[in-house]
Amino acid sequence: MAAVSLANVRQRIAVRVLTVSGFTESRVPADLFGLIPESVGHKRFAVKVSTSAPVASRQAVRDGLYLTTTVLVRYAYRLRPKDLKTDVDAATDTEELIIAAILADDSTLKASMSVQYLSTLSRTVTSSGEYHLTELQFEALHRTSM
Repeated sequence: MAAVSLANVRQRIAVRVLTVSGFTESRVPADLFGLIPESVGHKRFAVKVSTSAPVASRQAVRDGLYLTTTVLVRYAYRLRPKDLKTDVDAATDTEELIIAAILADDSTLKASMSVQYLSTLSRTVTSSGEYHLTELQFEALHRTSM
C-alpha cells in the first residue's frame, strides 16, 4: 500500500464528492463550514480529516504507520421557501449519491487506501430555513510515510 498523507486523504475524498453533479468545494475549512455565511451555498461541501488512530500491531518506522482516519463530509442543500419538504427530501436523497461517489470502485484509490461509510452524524435545517446541512462520517485505512 503506497503512503498517503492526511492532507491527501482529505483531497481524495473531496475529488470524489466533486464527481456528484453540481457540487463545489467550499473555500473555508470544514470546521467553519456553516458558521461563516459565505461558506454555505447550494450543493457546496467541505471535507475534514477528523481523527486518526494506528492500526494495532502495524507500526514500523521503515514501513510507515498504518492508520484508520475518520473523515467528515459536510454539505449544504438550498431549500426553496415554497418547496421545503420536497427540497429536504432531495437533500436527504443526495446523501446516497455522495456515499456512492466516495465508495465507487476505483483501482487507483484502492491501491493506496480503502474507505468505508460509517454513519450520517446530522441532518439539520439552518435557523433561517435556507439550507439543509448534512454531515457524513467515513473511515479511511491508509499508510503514512514516516
